[in-house]
Amino acid sequence: MDAINFVTDARTGKPKGFAFVEMASDEEAQQAMGTLNGTLLLGRPLKVSEANTQQPRERRDLAESEGNGERNRQ
Repeated sequence: MDAINFVTDARTGKPKGFAFVEMASDEEAQQAMGTLNGTLLLGRPLKVSEANTQQPRERRDLAESEGNGERNRQ
């Protein structure tokens, strides 16, 4: 394994429940996916797969969304 990046919520700093792992080789990555996918961690099954390229999207203003909390809950 070369690197790991735990994804956190920008506002709270809490983990979002997933991470990205960079492996040294494609073979090592395939072996990790085959070995770990579906195994239980703290009673929950892991989903281990190759990351997909995400399309750029417009960033939401966090301050604006916090002010609309009542409207968002309806």
